[in-house]
Amino acid sequence: MNQELNELFEIKKPNSNNTDTKIFDVMIHIAARILIPSIIFFLLYLIGEFVKMGLEGLLILIFFSTFILFLINIALIMEVLDFSKHKKINLRNANYFLLLLFFPTLIIGFYACFGILNF
Repeated sequence: MNQELNELFEIKKPNSNNTDTKIFDVMIHIAARILIPSIIFFLLYLIGEFVKMGLEGLLILIFFSTFILFLINIALIMEVLDFSKHKKINLRNANYFLLLLFFPTLIIGFYACFGILNF
């Protein structure tokens, strides 16, 4: 009965072995995860440049950028756990790559924030 309904409505099973689709999904995933924080950091930079706040303003912008990057890392870790649970290996590996990209930047941001505060 189920097969007859599938034929009637022309429902076809998706081909899960298509590597072009997997690569395209991973590239879109990485592009979205890099583009959104880049836009946020660019807007923060424009705000600081427009207002010309000085060193205190630069410290505030670094602090907010570091906080946003911290939230992005937390979201990526949660997404890695979810992808591992649902057996989406390619997207999980893409998030591991992004974590390797964002984590040193986060450490540098923490060092810049708290190093300037202690100076």
